[in-house]
Amino acid sequence: MSSISAVIITLNEEVNISRAILSVKPWVDEVVVVDMMSDDRTAEIAVSLGSRLYEYPRVGFVEPARATAVDYAAGEWVLILDADEVISCSLGRELRQIAERDEADVCHLPRLNYVLGKPMFFGQHSPGRDVQVRFFKKGSLRFSDRIHSFPEPKTGARVYTVQFAGNRAIHHFHAATASQLIDKMNRYTTTEAEQILQECKRAAPWRLLLFPPVFFIQGYIFNQGWRDGWRGFYWASLMAFYRLTRETKHLQLFECGPTPAGEAPYSREVTELLHECNDSVSGYPSSHKVDANNAPGILR
Repeated sequence: MSSISAVIITLNEEVNISRAILSVKPWVDEVVVVDMMSDDRTAEIAVSLGSRLYEYPRVGFVEPARATAVDYAAGEWVLILDADEVISCSLGRELRQIAERDEADVCHLPRLNYVLGKPMFFGQHSPGRDVQVRFFKKGSLRFSDRIHSFPEPKTGARVYTVQFAGNRAIHHFHAATASQLIDKMNRYTTTEAEQILQECKRAAPWRLLLFPPVFFIQGYIFNQGWRDGWRGFYWASLMAFYRLTRETKHLQLFECGPTPAGEAPYSREVTELLHECNDSVSGYPSSHKVDANNAPGILR
């Protein structure tokens, strides 16, 4: 009988972690939780539900920890799950059968995203399009540390795609409020922009004009996001704004560089203005002058 390990990477997920673990516990042989130094009860809850717990440095997104987490798994097969995801019973049964019958080495699984309280069946992130490599034999994938990157099957691996039907999918409870979506967007676009800059890719203003409307038209019209009602419109708009924000942050970093730690925004411009004020003062007591060199937050 093939053994299966479920691997979950967490960071302050005390609200979600029990649901993720309980959705896989009936049909896997072990649950491995790799926690990124959570400040809440995530680790305690995971251990109480019988999971093996490991720690990983906090990096803000899951991709760097995935290859390490897979190494901790003892099973021949590995399922990668996020803490805000749940595996349906029908999908769990099918994955168990695939492993027992040795029908593949790598499986693409459909994901049903819940956004603002409802599942999204259409658009750019519908279950038919959001299909991810999550179930595989150990040693059959290549991993990347890049944010929002996906593992890739190695040459010769047998690949199988599970079709979405009924509730047979990874159920991803993405965000219940617009505030949560915007917070995630802000964090992720910053990381993506920094990674793009590290790869020495040049920024271009024309990307701000081209990519956002293309993303909206693709998601809302061509991928029928309009069929999800107002949520579909908001999601398509947010994905367009996501791309706009990422390209803007990349362009800003490319042209201006990162702001040094401890330096107030626009310090250079403020310093020049203050020095200009001092240079223009004549006939006034020295106490009227601004000591720009010793003001907090000003460039020395």
